[in-house]
Amino acid sequence: MSVITDSKDIYVSTQPSHFSGSGTNSFDNFKVCFSSDPLKCNADEYFRISLTQFNAYRNFYLVNNTNNLVYLSYTDGASNTKLCIPVEIPAQDYAGIGGSTGISTAFGNAIITAIHRASGTTGFSVSADDTAPTTTGGTGDRLLNITLTKSSHGLTGAVLSCPHYYGSTTSTNDAGGEQTITDPRNFNDSYALLGGKLESTNIDSKTLGQMPASFTITIATNTIKIQGFYPMQRSTMSHLYFRIQNAGDNQESVNLTNGTTRMGTHMQSSNIVAKIPVNDVNVSAQYEYLSPYFVNFAARNINELNCRLTDQHGRDIEEVANEQDSKGNLFCDFTLKIHKVKRNIKPNYLVTSRDKAPLFSGNDALQNNNRLRINDFTN
Repeated sequence: MSVITDSKDIYVSTQPSHFSGSGTNSFDNFKVCFSSDPLKCNADEYFRISLTQFNAYRNFYLVNNTNNLVYLSYTDGASNTKLCIPVEIPAQDYAGIGGSTGISTAFGNAIITAIHRASGTTGFSVSADDTAPTTTGGTGDRLLNITLTKSSHGLTGAVLSCPHYYGSTTSTNDAGGEQTITDPRNFNDSYALLGGKLESTNIDSKTLGQMPASFTITIATNTIKIQGFYPMQRSTMSHLYFRIQNAGDNQESVNLTNGTTRMGTHMQSSNIVAKIPVNDVNVSAQYEYLSPYFVNFAARNINELNCRLTDQHGRDIEEVANEQDSKGNLFCDFTLKIHKVKRNIKPNYLVTSRDKAPLFSGNDALQNNNRLRINDFTN
């Protein structure tokens, strides 16, 4: 059995200081340094670190570079085939998914922009089906249903693809003048935002007929109708993940770090300490004294903690503009509780559900549902 012998609360703010200059810390990547007073424990002890409080204003957009990219391939009126044209929905917060100011219309306008960039074609207009709710609390099936209209537009075939990853950093599909794909993000959650089909196929070097279709497209003389398969959503980020890079005591599914993997729920060592809900206004969590999230540290001395905030695929949080997290309003404050824990203390009875010591089965402990806390023990 293990017992807590000492505890410290560590209060941290990443807000830029008037005197700190640009610094090296950022909202999602920062160091907590103990250089003047390092944390130390004995050979029979270890550190247990938990997050007890976190708060930040959500000064980043819900639609951003992690979920706004789709690829368009088509044949135009002059029989020119254009492959893998990036369609990028403007990064911002949208009031809803439908209506003239919703994500659906923004997606339609982004497609029109991509066609104009690749072929010089102008004159399209877009309309979004009003059955999609215009606000979060609206009613409707939330399925993407937009129509692009232009008299005799000339397109004879079109495919919109939402690959979870592009497959390579340079596209060979650059004939016809479309933009070469060099996107370092490597994978994108646009399929989840727009309700399209996720395609794990590498779309690099494919012909138009080989391109995976994430949406249903119906082409008529004057219209192009685009329909989704699944409900749309305003955001693809429900939580931020607080990580301490020096740690690795927990387990996580590999897709929480690498969204390109096909191994899905296979487990690996994890440095995640806590997950924090993302709301419309802020990112906030407050836990009781004994946080449900923690990580054990093998090191006997701690000089610094290298902390990161990531999304659900291990990606950094997207800034709205350059230097927002070093000179702007993207920062956080949080509290860590650091316990010093002594190993191999023999208890009179019982145990904790999360301690790594073996469980005991005394009648008193069973009657109390094995819920005694580790700090309730004494030698």
